[in-house]
Amino acid sequence: MSPNEIYWGGLGQIVLTTGFFGWLFWAFARRKGHKRSVQDSRKDEPYRRYTTAHDLTLRARDVPRTLATDEYLVAKGWVLQDQAIWQRKANMAREISHSFSASLAGDIAEMFRDTKADDWAICLLIDHSGSMRDDPIIYTAATARGVSDALVAAGTKVAVLGFSTVGWKGGRARQDWLWQEQPRRPGRLCALLHIEYQTFGETLSEQDWEVMTHPDLLRENVDGEALEWAVSVIADRPEPHKLIVMLSDGAPVDDATLTHNGPSLLDRHLMSVIDCVEAEGKIMLAGLGIGFAVDRYYPRSRSTADLTEMPHALIGLIGDVANDVRQGRHEL
Repeated sequence: MSPNEIYWGGLGQIVLTTGFFGWLFWAFARRKGHKRSVQDSRKDEPYRRYTTAHDLTLRARDVPRTLATDEYLVAKGWVLQDQAIWQRKANMAREISHSFSASLAGDIAEMFRDTKADDWAICLLIDHSGSMRDDPIIYTAATARGVSDALVAAGTKVAVLGFSTVGWKGGRARQDWLWQEQPRRPGRLCALLHIEYQTFGETLSEQDWEVMTHPDLLRENVDGEALEWAVSVIADRPEPHKLIVMLSDGAPVDDATLTHNGPSLLDRHLMSVIDCVEAEGKIMLAGLGIGFAVDRYYPRSRSTADLTEMPHALIGLIGDVANDVRQGRHEL
């Protein structure tokens, strides 16, 4: 073989090898959803959902089994294996709830002293973000149980709802996006999990309530769509006074969504939903911040850094709204 042939043959091998490894890099980056620099979305950019195909709305008692039998979640290691962890948390919440439940009846009676308890439909909407893990969700579960039971005993209709995501990092929704051309600014890029603990006209059952402390529920939080869901649940109630109370420990966050749409998308959508509900005037909104001030979202709000004070803070907040109604500061 001549030197010229050797030269060109070697150059061809280099080109082929370089091309092959370049293709591998491209495929790997595509498969992993290579992060690109994304400017924040415009204030007038409409809110979008990349897909709703993987969203779930489940009765609480059905959540652990549904997640545990999802092969995708199991393969990702996103499913709890040791059920004893969950039961320990549920038992802690149960003991805490028992410790203060007797004192709540008097607070409820005082709250409704100048109005009828059965004129109210109240929805507790609970943030199940990852930062609620351990004590925050334990005390929140205890609070939801104690306050719900006291309200129902007084004659109020109560619903308890929770919201999270089906998995981390966008879950199946992001996987769809990875294999479907990865359009820029895809909109909400995760699978939502909406949980029904208690519907109007029911009491909060033990079977449903204890699921609130299940570690698999605590992932990411898309508050705006959760609030839209709660509005759809309460909107047709016949009671003259309808109230949704958001219990939250932070701003709306979903990593996949914010990475590919900019950091303000979920926050702006929540504010937009709140503005629409408040402008319509048929449903009242309030927010209870759990170690976090929620007054930038909800004009009627309280916050508590002491988790042991959460039940009384929640009843006090509902009392604030009831007082506004008595004083004519909120007309439906």
